[in-house]
Amino acid sequence: MITQLKPDKKDDPEFIRIVNLIISSVLIQNRPKEIYVIHIAKWFDHKWLDFSGKGVVDFPYGYPWVDAALDEFSQDKTTFPPFTPKRVIKQQYFSQNANGDYVEARPPELPHKRRYQRSNKNLHRRVQSLSDSAAFVWYSSDTVENEKGSLMVYIVIGDQIKTWFASFQKDKEWKLNLTKHIDRDEILKSMGSIERRA
Repeated sequence: MITQLKPDKKDDPEFIRIVNLIISSVLIQNRPKEIYVIHIAKWFDHKWLDFSGKGVVDFPYGYPWVDAALDEFSQDKTTFPPFTPKRVIKQQYFSQNANGDYVEARPPELPHKRRYQRSNKNLHRRVQSLSDSAAFVWYSSDTVENEKGSLMVYIVIGDQIKTWFASFQKDKEWKLNLTKHIDRDEILKSMGSIERRA
């Protein structure tokens, strides 16, 4: 299927194993032609899901001393989450070959620019302009120290896009914590867990 992600010294190996299981499940269910895997520094929460960035909002009839302000945006057409370059540890790209396997390759374009740019520039970086058949996966680092991890997935197939988020917490072992836009049982099934919703 896909080369297994390997933990670095700040990654809990068991969390990376869970990420690998979920990526495999996403690929089996959706069969995208491409997959982008992005390692993000530190934990991130569900507010990044479908978040496009900050842009200027005009106040043409507002207070006399304010004619514009910054506001957070989520676009109708999904854009890449505006993580700053400092937070993007690594971006990996895998392309499906003739046998149906995913092989690491040089990406045609990266989801996240290497140079800093203003958040409002991201408002026009639509996910579907990069690929019409791809899975984009973001996962958090520092899981050894934090004992919590996050995973965010955008799946593009043609003109359809599905986005979801899941967070995990380590007690004695890693457990699914919060999910957004995906059923808990679907994640638990991917993890091979017998835990079910109460």
